[in-house]
Amino acid sequence: VLGKEGAVVLPALMFLADAARRDVRLSDLPAYLRRTGPAYALQAAVLALALGVRWSVLGDVASPTHPPGAEVLRDIPRIWTLAGVWPHYVRLLLAPLDLASDYSPGVVEVGFGWNAGRAAGAALALTVMVGAWAAWRRGGETGPGRGSPRMLGFAVVWVLLALLPVANVLFLAPVLVAERTLYLASVGVAGALGWLAWEALDRKGRPAAVAVAALFLAFAARSAVRVPDWRSTETIQQALLDDHPESGRAWWGFARRLDAQGRPGDARRAYAVALDLLDSEHQVALDVASHLLASGRPGQARLFLERAWRERPEWYSAPGLLAAA
Repeated sequence: VLGKEGAVVLPALMFLADAARRDVRLSDLPAYLRRTGPAYALQAAVLALALGVRWSVLGDVASPTHPPGAEVLRDIPRIWTLAGVWPHYVRLLLAPLDLASDYSPGVVEVGFGWNAGRAAGAALALTVMVGAWAAWRRGGETGPGRGSPRMLGFAVVWVLLALLPVANVLFLAPVLVAERTLYLASVGVAGALGWLAWEALDRKGRPAAVAVAALFLAFAARSAVRVPDWRSTETIQQALLDDHPESGRAWWGFARRLDAQGRPGDARRAYAVALDLLDSEHQVALDVASHLLASGRPGQARLFLERAWRERPEWYSAPGLLAAA
């Protein structure tokens, strides 16, 4: 849990796995807790300690930051935006043809009400959850040597639990969507796909084997094609700018690269695009102010520093740079 905060859901995932292997009814809970209680108690103690340390540093158990360029989500209902986010999770887990290192506003739209796309996203989420419930009820216990349609329900609940810390449901998370948060979630999907592949091979034989092999090769090829983009910070930022020029983070990274290359005029133009896409993002404002200070424009820098200080009075970078200016 100290390595990755998402591990906070591991106790719930363990209970889910137990419930999939054997029916755990309310009447069974006392016996179940007698058998597994010490393990859950130890995990609870570790989590309490970790969350206590986190609270002492951040003043909260959740991150105090919001997704870049999405501070407005503090003030408006998040369900409008989440309805547009859910289809991205389904797409990335099942058909990741398009990948991005950033899904900040621009790539993923902040919603200010319902439209056809968000309504379809909400309907998709409800349909998947109803289907998961039906598969769970229809399927029997799972375990070594015996599969079950319950694996489909298991996969959906696993994904929901694994994404809960970053889903922006209980609290604002630092991202709207991030592919790195899908590693743990993909375990549940792999379980369901494994059961489906086993069923297909058992019933269809060689044609199913060819289809399963093609699917695995397609996913492996997609991964291999993507790997070179991660050679360095510059290559992934350039890939993001090429694939998603609507990303404010892409222009922000581009501006910093131009600044480092000694191209202040081009850097200012790139910063202007980043500011337009990310609005009043604290770190972008600080970078713009630092650029203006280095360019001998302290008056303009002061405007950005004063705004950043107003937005984050508890952070010291803006007043420090303002004092230097």
